[in-house]
Amino acid sequence: MTHTDTVNLLRAAPKTVRLVLGRVLELPKMPVLPHLLPDIMLTCNKEELGFSLSGGHDSLHQVVYISDINPRSVAAVEGNLQLLDIIHCVNGVSTQSMTLEEAKRVLDMSLPAVVLKATRDGQPVVPSSRKYAVSSPQSAKANGHHTSEPCGKPALTPNNSFSKVNGEEIIEILCPEEKHSTYQMKGLTNLILSKGSFPNQSSSFSTCPNYSGTLKTNGKLAEEKAEDTDCDGSPLPNFTESTRMNGCEEYCEEKVKTERLIQNSQERRTDGDEMTWESDESPIETTNHEDSHKGHPFLTNEELAALPIVKVLPSGKYTGPNLKSVIRMLRGLLEQGIPSKELENLQELKPLDQCLIGQTKENRKKNRYKNILPYDATRVPLGDEGGYINASFIKMPVGKEEFVYIACQGPLPTTVGDFWQMIWEQKSTVIAMMTQEVEGEKIKCQRYWPNVLGRTTMVSNRLQLALVKMQLLKGFVVRAMTLEDIQTGEVRHISHLNFTAWPDHDTPSQPDDLLTFISYMRHMHSSGPIITHCSAGIGRSGTLICIDVVLGLISQDLEFDISDLVRCMRLQRHGMVQTQDQYIFCYQVILYVLTRLQAEEEEKEQPQPLK
Repeated sequence: MTHTDTVNLLRAAPKTVRLVLGRVLELPKMPVLPHLLPDIMLTCNKEELGFSLSGGHDSLHQVVYISDINPRSVAAVEGNLQLLDIIHCVNGVSTQSMTLEEAKRVLDMSLPAVVLKATRDGQPVVPSSRKYAVSSPQSAKANGHHTSEPCGKPALTPNNSFSKVNGEEIIEILCPEEKHSTYQMKGLTNLILSKGSFPNQSSSFSTCPNYSGTLKTNGKLAEEKAEDTDCDGSPLPNFTESTRMNGCEEYCEEKVKTERLIQNSQERRTDGDEMTWESDESPIETTNHEDSHKGHPFLTNEELAALPIVKVLPSGKYTGPNLKSVIRMLRGLLEQGIPSKELENLQELKPLDQCLIGQTKENRKKNRYKNILPYDATRVPLGDEGGYINASFIKMPVGKEEFVYIACQGPLPTTVGDFWQMIWEQKSTVIAMMTQEVEGEKIKCQRYWPNVLGRTTMVSNRLQLALVKMQLLKGFVVRAMTLEDIQTGEVRHISHLNFTAWPDHDTPSQPDDLLTFISYMRHMHSSGPIITHCSAGIGRSGTLICIDVVLGLISQDLEFDISDLVRCMRLQRHGMVQTQDQYIFCYQVILYVLTRLQAEEEEKEQPQPLK
């Protein structure tokens, strides 16, 4: 529970409150974030990995952990994993919301090479040898942070006792009596593993200056957070006065229960239009998806590497001396801190309208954040009656073309049906998800897709969704799905691209994965607006759109102005490219792309050795 949530709870409590108090003897230490954990690589040929899993999202302890390791197996010989180690990620996919069966299935599809992230007694499990690390030159760091340092948390054992608040356990621990199933891992899989990335990668992005200072807010310096949400960074709400929403007056009643508590309770039940993907659903086991696969051609490693990040016209604005001039200009802007000043000016942009539709009583519960609403003029209407969803059209002119996106919030348990209705009505084929379901122990987005191959589920009274196959790539996951109107029999193919390499409260340390993600997104797009969302649908989503549009302008040999582009976006949805770090990141990524173009151009100009 955040500080804001705690204050909200106290303000909503009756006059007489019973508190259980304690004294903090030392400052609490931050837990290890899953994306900062080092990689543990296990490879097997014909032999088994040889460890058993227990737990799962729907178990008492709500984590996936190792309950047994077979002697002389690959896992035992490798020696990094031990009993009761908690598994946080399998090949980049978080296990936080997985049942035991789903975790086993993901492992099965990952063979023969499995990359795990794990903790032991609250501390990272660090590979004993560099040869087991995926990125050995930088295995000691993840996103610029050292991962080998211990967290300093005391060891947790089944005999530990924990405090209670209002009669509820704060922390649950693994129980040795918990039943488990031994998982024997053999065989092949149709899961495609790849390390697709921008060709001729270099570390030049790390040399780009990181000009992230402070912004002035209402005349005061305020350190910006790079998290795509307004929850923890905003001032506490004043219940005696109406708060501001997108610059508009807001008249929402405060909810006593926090959103996280609401979602946790709703994830465990399915009624009405709420959608969950729990283990009690009966998966339709299919081994032959030939017909479905025809509409979902995944790229091979070679095809992925050959995807162009940007196309440049010969002798155009982005070649030769002209290219050097643009690079020099961007570097100068960054060195002078111009992007920070541009964003400060953009904060004064007046709202397009009063966001009245999102403020109505029946629509308030459909908003993830009470002060992030779509403008009435640019919102996406649902059905013939113009129903409400927190989503906005973003239309960006790119030469004679128009890049059309829909930026929306991460679906809530009660808006999953609306989300898929929007995708069907807008004839969209690509979803770009820029967040993970849970980050920093906070729910960022309700899972709105089935996570088991072959599973189908009804997402509305007439739309049926099925997961056909998955592709795990470096930094993101691609899910191929079919969406069917059961009344007409029409089937559409949907590509779900989930970018997983965006660190919480930060921006990516390298742009290669994001650039590959954008190239893949453009390659898969065939019709309708590109649907992009994070948690609030303004920060990371806005950053993605901004970079994609600039790359489109460069490919058409047109000039670009990031400030004008963000202004255009913010006139269609409030707060697009939310933080200073994200705004500067847009500059840095484009500078990186142009610098790579210059390096490739110079390489071609060098005389070739005689054969």
